[in-house]
Amino acid sequence: MNPFHRIAASSCLGLMFGMGCIGSPDVDRVDVSDENELNEPLTFKGTLDSQLGTVVPSGSTTGYTNDFTPTCDPSSTAPDASYIWTAPASGTYTFSTGGSAFDTVLHLRQYNNSGQTLPGACNDDANGTLQSSVTIPLSSGQVVIIVVDGYGNKSTSNQGTYFLTITPPPCVIAGVTYANGTINPSNTCQWCNASSSSTSWSNRDGYVIPGTGLCKLSTHSCIGCWDRSCGMNSVCDYVCSGGSATCPDGPEGDP
Repeated sequence: MNPFHRIAASSCLGLMFGMGCIGSPDVDRVDVSDENELNEPLTFKGTLDSQLGTVVPSGSTTGYTNDFTPTCDPSSTAPDASYIWTAPASGTYTFSTGGSAFDTVLHLRQYNNSGQTLPGACNDDANGTLQSSVTIPLSSGQVVIIVVDGYGNKSTSNQGTYFLTITPPPCVIAGVTYANGTINPSNTCQWCNASSSSTSWSNRDGYVIPGTGLCKLSTHSCIGCWDRSCGMNSVCDYVCSGGSATCPDGPEGDP
């Protein structure tokens, strides 16, 4: 049996765990602390949505089952843990288990009935360590299964606490590469935010320039005025560039 069938092959994750049918990647309603009808801990840990950074700071595979066989370690019988994750934007992402307490194997699989490993998306040891790293291009909205596995057999050295980090791609804006989180040198209210776009500056919603209070972005407004005609955040961008806090199309506070 394809181990993926235990998670999502029928597009009904919950039935296999006695929780009702859930037909889409939006599976945050699954209570992953429960046990299935076989009284085994669930290898499926839940959905990570489109989180970036260290998204699982204290997971563990100890006591779990072996539901997936990594293509880069086909003899592995170690327990594994799996997550659903959706790419927030198109680009090349790096998945890593750096800092984990055991010899990990990391693999990414298709979120469909085949559950096949994505091309080049399996790694045992990375950068001279026993931890794993996978770098792979993904399309915006692409859904994948992330599997944190162990190398070799079920010995205690091949299971335990793990960390899962997802690093977004850099931004390439006007031919220049910027690391994720870099502030626009021409506009403090903008930054490289790969979750939004990797090809243009993104607005820093909710940011206030320290000591000035002039720039606070929201859906349509900024401190001191409400812009009715210029569209989202245009007044805030104007203020951050040294302009007046007075709304150009009406008095302050005019909705």
